[in-house]
Amino acid sequence: MATVTAVGTSPRLRPFRAADLDAVLALERAIFPNPWGRDHFAQALESGPALARVAEESGRVIGYAIGWVVADEAELANLAVAEGGRRRGVGGRLLDEFLDEAARRGARRVYLGVREGNRAARALYERHGFTVQGRRRGYYQSPREDAITMVRDLAVPESSSIGPAAGPDVPPGAVDSPGGRPVALAPTRVPTADLPPAEPLVDAPVPLLVVWDYDSALGMANTSYPYDWDAANVDREARNVARILDLADQLSIRMTFACLGFAAEPGPAPFHAPDRIREIAERGHEVASHSWRHEWFPFLEREQVRRSLARSRRALERVVGDGAVRGFVPPFSRPMSWRRKGALSRGDRARLGPGGDLGTLVPLVAEAGYSWCRVSWRPLWHRLRGGDPLLARLDRPWTAVGGVTCVPQHYTGFDEGARRLLAEAVRRSAPLVLVGHPSGLDRDRTEHVRHLETFLREVAERRDRGEVAPTTVAAACAARAAAR
Repeated sequence: MATVTAVGTSPRLRPFRAADLDAVLALERAIFPNPWGRDHFAQALESGPALARVAEESGRVIGYAIGWVVADEAELANLAVAEGGRRRGVGGRLLDEFLDEAARRGARRVYLGVREGNRAARALYERHGFTVQGRRRGYYQSPREDAITMVRDLAVPESSSIGPAAGPDVPPGAVDSPGGRPVALAPTRVPTADLPPAEPLVDAPVPLLVVWDYDSALGMANTSYPYDWDAANVDREARNVARILDLADQLSIRMTFACLGFAAEPGPAPFHAPDRIREIAERGHEVASHSWRHEWFPFLEREQVRRSLARSRRALERVVGDGAVRGFVPPFSRPMSWRRKGALSRGDRARLGPGGDLGTLVPLVAEAGYSWCRVSWRPLWHRLRGGDPLLARLDRPWTAVGGVTCVPQHYTGFDEGARRLLAEAVRRSAPLVLVGHPSGLDRDRTEHVRHLETFLREVAERRDRGEVAPTTVAAACAARAAAR
């Protein structure tokens, strides 16, 4: 392995600049077995929430720290010190600087991850006020080892009063992440954190949430391809809803069905189906809103968003009961942008209206009386992480905004990909959220009925072993709130 050395006695800390990339890459390659590449650093530095510092001595970079601040949460993604700078408090100073700057930017909590056996790094973080919050079993590879997640509250301004570390400066345990790149983790039990959930220290059955987007006739006519509408598809969707309900009864599995408010109104079939929606609720499943008429929310003005949310909930609750509709599922899973959190999607940028950004949509969801909202967004720094892109979906965060729990969408379908995610969710003790469309049971893709039947039987077996707890979204959110 290459060695990077440095001379001099007075390292100074300063902002990480693009001109430092070559020196930082040399450090990466000397310290980490699977280092970040130039593009990863360049993209990170260009993102608005980035927070990065370097330690410089005699004109040479001998250490750096990089992470992000999003709203009132921060993540330390990586900290590294060259061999010649260790045991001199350089790592401690970089950490102090990171904490101070995060607090200045409004962060009130900071997260990081470390190998369980990396005692020196854990001691460094503990001296700087971090405490253990959770673990992920077998998260690190080469060698395989558990990840310990740590958190520090910045509400009390004490970071600058903590002196330099007395012990050796050791890179955080984010080395040898599944993708070979250093990343930080965050605990599941802090639902407001916009960071990947870690495994709780106490084992419990993994919540499995299956959410069906029940588009019904108007939703099908109002999709991206309205001119392909066929009444036969509506009949097949209705039959498939019945198949799903029967299979759920056989296996004693509860699910969530997101329905259009328009479909709950009284009127002739196929555009109105209040009896079917009532049956879904009576058979023990949750009914959520899928909007009033399956609108494309990025195009809506604020008042249109309000009316869709309110009328949909009102129509559905006339069928299933007052107060029974607690969740909202945006049509097309849009918007996928959340600018304040560093997530941008081209599909939402055709018009920057209130419905085109989760930062403005979710407060309107709360205003309409909902308590949860399914979301699909991914900030820039999640894209920089390596590893298996499928399993990395479990890192999508649960967040809480104005009393609304934002529930991440992990996967659409029930095929081998869903089974792999289920196995990984059990290993991590992380909740899993799967999406399906009743109309998809007839299409030879990830949602086909043969995949669904195989998957749900595996779920039932895992449930009987105490590994999985299939439930509704509302029940899972209530359990998370009670655990806080």
